[in-house]
Amino acid sequence: APPPSRPPPLRPTQLSKAESGSCTISNPRKNVNESSSFPNSAQYFQSHKSVNSAARSSAMSQIDELEDFSMGRTQNNVGEHAYFLSGEGAEMNSEAAGSAAAMKEAMDQAEAKFKHAKEVRERENAKAARSKETMQDAEERELGKRQERLEQEWQPREREEEERERRRLEKERERAREIEREWEEKEEQRRRFERERGRQAVERATREAHGRAAAKACQKAERAAVEKANAEARERARRAAVQRAQA
Repeated sequence: APPPSRPPPLRPTQLSKAESGSCTISNPRKNVNESSSFPNSAQYFQSHKSVNSAARSSAMSQIDELEDFSMGRTQNNVGEHAYFLSGEGAEMNSEAAGSAAAMKEAMDQAEAKFKHAKEVRERENAKAARSKETMQDAEERELGKRQERLEQEWQPREREEEERERRRLEKERERAREIEREWEEKEEQRRRFERERGRQAVERATREAHGRAAAKACQKAERAAVEKANAEARERARRAAVQRAQA
């Protein structure tokens, strides 16, 4: 059978696949642009994980669809090119060249969109990393300021606590010195009392000894006087007896 004068039209599945691929390519760019328009705030930093994961999943879907699109168009091009080679006529060759140019342009556009999506994803990742580092630096600075405030508040309290402790220890030492002085005074009083009592005992013993000595002396003197009186009486009696005998 002679080859047809025109190449067969693209299959509906291929057209739908190409259209869906182009739509998919345009929609992720819109999503990426919309996501990149969000302000760099604390709320965005807190939700950057979900946004990055969504961006990564959309970018990966872009890449997969672009690869499927390019592979499908390449396979179709190979089949059409073989069909055109088997045909006859300059019109078929020109249409094949136009189809090849259109396919090359579509592939170039797809590659450009793929590179753009990759660059957008890299910029978003770098932006998220910078935002994370900025937030971490801010948290570290805030933590340092808080620590400094706590230290500034803690130092006066520590000095007050040290002053109170110093005064308490001074009072305890003063009380200990007072107790020691009271004990020394009581001990001195006790020693004085003991000395006074000893002195009084010595004096009492001395007086008693003197009294006993005086009593003994009196008794001795009395005995001597009695003995003397007795001797004198005996002498008078002897003389009287002698005189009576002589008479």
